[in-house]
Amino acid sequence: MTHLKIEYQPASALLLRATNPRTHSQKQIAQTGNPGGRPRKRGTSDFDLDKLLDRPMTVRIDGQPRVMQAKEVELRQLLDKALKKADLAAIEYLLDLMVQHGAIEPPPDRAGGFVIIMPNDLPEAVGYMAIERLGAQPWSKKDLAPIKAEYLAIRSELDRIVDDIMEYDL
Repeated sequence: MTHLKIEYQPASALLLRATNPRTHSQKQIAQTGNPGGRPRKRGTSDFDLDKLLDRPMTVRIDGQPRVMQAKEVELRQLLDKALKKADLAAIEYLLDLMVQHGAIEPPPDRAGGFVIIMPNDLPEAVGYMAIERLGAQPWSKKDLAPIKAEYLAIRSELDRIVDDIMEYDL
């Protein structure tokens, strides 16, 4: 049985102790409990990531054990995630890998969304033909001449009536 020794100290002794300087082992006033902080990591760990990813693994596919590389396991999991869960990040990662390894061609760079402003003095069909062949405006009369001639050759009777009503310069 352990005996506890309880001593009574008068309040004056507590005041006296509070005014005594702190010893080196006591926490100083306004000092955190961890003055040195967390120790830094000791250098980098040296390992060959390619060697790790090239090592064979045994996995079960449909209950059957199969040996494959870790890279293949990772790609199969990404493909499942992309296809079954429609995970956009997985889809983007797989597409980037396919472009990087030449499996697919990257899409051409296109400007994001655009607005086509059609000129009021041309039929809509001529405007679309001009955009397809000449690109964005401005277009010169010389550039539009062959497009207008082609439109006149293929336009319908209804288009001719609308062109007359709108008084397009063809």
